[in-house]
Amino acid sequence: MDRSKIRSLSVIAHIDHGKTTLSDRLLEVTGTVSARDMRAQYLDNMDIERERGITIKLQSVRLGWKDHVLNLIDTPGHVDFGYEVSRSLAACEGVILLVDAAQGIEAQTLANCYLALENDLEIVACLNKIDLPAAEPDLYAEEIENILGIPRDEVLRISAKTGEGIPDLLDAVIERIPAPEGDPDDPLQALIFDSHFDPYRGVVSSVRVMTGTLRSGDKLRFMQAGAVHEADEIGVRNPTNTPVEALGPGEAGYLIAGIKDVGEARSGETVTEVVARGMGKWDHYGVHTVAMALRLMGRGSAVRRVADSGSDAARWVTLDFGGERRAHLDVRAAENEWEVFSWTFAARTGNRYVAGKVADYDGFYHDQLKAVLDFFRTGEPPAPPEEALDTVAVIEGAERSRRADGAWISLDAA
Repeated sequence: MDRSKIRSLSVIAHIDHGKTTLSDRLLEVTGTVSARDMRAQYLDNMDIERERGITIKLQSVRLGWKDHVLNLIDTPGHVDFGYEVSRSLAACEGVILLVDAAQGIEAQTLANCYLALENDLEIVACLNKIDLPAAEPDLYAEEIENILGIPRDEVLRISAKTGEGIPDLLDAVIERIPAPEGDPDDPLQALIFDSHFDPYRGVVSSVRVMTGTLRSGDKLRFMQAGAVHEADEIGVRNPTNTPVEALGPGEAGYLIAGIKDVGEARSGETVTEVVARGMGKWDHYGVHTVAMALRLMGRGSAVRRVADSGSDAARWVTLDFGGERRAHLDVRAAENEWEVFSWTFAARTGNRYVAGKVADYDGFYHDQLKAVLDFFRTGEPPAPPEEALDTVAVIEGAERSRRADGAWISLDAA
């Protein structure tokens, strides 16, 4: 979807300043939950949360407002659950800072505001509970300006209980919070900001796509855990789980990958696609890795375009074969001996993956690598010339792409 229409935000405040009530009104005003199905503390699904009237675990939901999509995360306010807040902020571009119009700024107001500033987030400040007899919105708007530096005329005034000012708040979110960055054609980088275990589905992770595209059926590498899993289902929360085919940059949703241990999908985990990985000089090991990618994709699989968004130290090359068929190559600059090096590779064809591992000391690609290097040195086409020439075209296209800051370079299919 159009990234300019996406906003990702959290609601932060001191405990009992009305975050969960505000979330309820946002669900109601945006029409995400019908009036018939609406209930208090809609996003709180733990018994103790409902019993005590507090939020312990963050919850995310997708809202719709004036042709925009709002990814909302409701966070706890109690100091004991501050880590929940910090995790949610990493998945956002902005926050709604809620202040009680009858109490003003308190301890967690400051702590959460500083967290948002450290994450370079846009802050939309608003005074809640203006319907209370004891409310003093003018006094506390001035206090917000003096302590937090937010101009008093930018501080909104709402009542999450009655719904007063909620449409203006939604408009301010769209106007002030920036749209996410990221290119759907770039290699996948997604952030897990929460996980829980479902006895029927396994680990269900809340995920925010930073760049690239997350698709159902993708083979994914969980970087911290070092594990590889296949995405069985991805989707969005509306607020019930709704499966979708793909999530693009800026979108938040859930990921189910058949994981049985929450420890393999911790909060803060980075998720990427499985890639071809090499280590050595680009003009040697890069050639080798490209040749293996072309062989594993199958003869007749012409590369239509290539992009290289890497550097001298780490080349990150994407080969586009068309029809959702792509291969990602990750080649790190380092000295390596032929006898101890091995490559792993995976490529997607629709929802099917081709994977393989080859150790160079087996000699599996030694001859072809030598032939391609000879072509670079002599200009004489080696045998088989088609594969070698395709490899050369990809290498040269990657070089041009890197000089053009990672832009796509079209290749001659012939």
